[in-house]
Amino acid sequence: MIESVLYGKFQHPIIYGTVSGLVVGAILVSVSDINRVNVTGVLFACAAVLCSASKYAFTHHAFMQYKKKFTALSLLFWVDLFMIPIFVPWVWANGEIIMVFEANMNATEWFRFTGTAALGGVRALAQFFVLSYTTATTMSVANTFALVLNIVISLIWQDEEDDEENGGEIILLYAGIGVVILFSAFYAYLKSSKDACCGVMRSSGGGGGGGGGH
Repeated sequence: MIESVLYGKFQHPIIYGTVSGLVVGAILVSVSDINRVNVTGVLFACAAVLCSASKYAFTHHAFMQYKKKFTALSLLFWVDLFMIPIFVPWVWANGEIIMVFEANMNATEWFRFTGTAALGGVRALAQFFVLSYTTATTMSVANTFALVLNIVISLIWQDEEDDEENGGEIILLYAGIGVVILFSAFYAYLKSSKDACCGVMRSSGGGGGGGGGH
């Protein structure tokens, strides 16, 4: 939707419907773990999703516009550089930087701490690299599917007693997982061939671009 509004990249209605179905599935997965609804929390959650989707859409557009001028690594470098004046005062104000120095971590703990931070950087670099080749919506669909896949793997080791105690929540969770997998597979099918859906994607001219993040 963001790319459609900002850059005029309109898609076939089937694409919008497929991504909307994926979002519904993700919502079902999320609400299965919620005991009560807080309006402020919901608003901030929506704002966070909007910011994330905007980041994907803007990053992909920048790569397409300046593809020969910078790489994923150079973009990550400049983003991190401009984040320092924002991030450092924030961690100082909330006391996190002081907690790090007062933690008295040994060498092993310090390695785990910095290693986790490094993995965050690798993940960001991987996202930028993917966005230089594919659309924001495609990466968002892949991220949502990966999240659900992690949940499915974790459910394998979950006790059956927990399932019985949280019957209603488990039903929502399973329903959300099924919906996400279904629409993820259908999105992959739509993007795999211009002849998908009996060629309706090709005839409309809207099958090639992808949308702007969910």
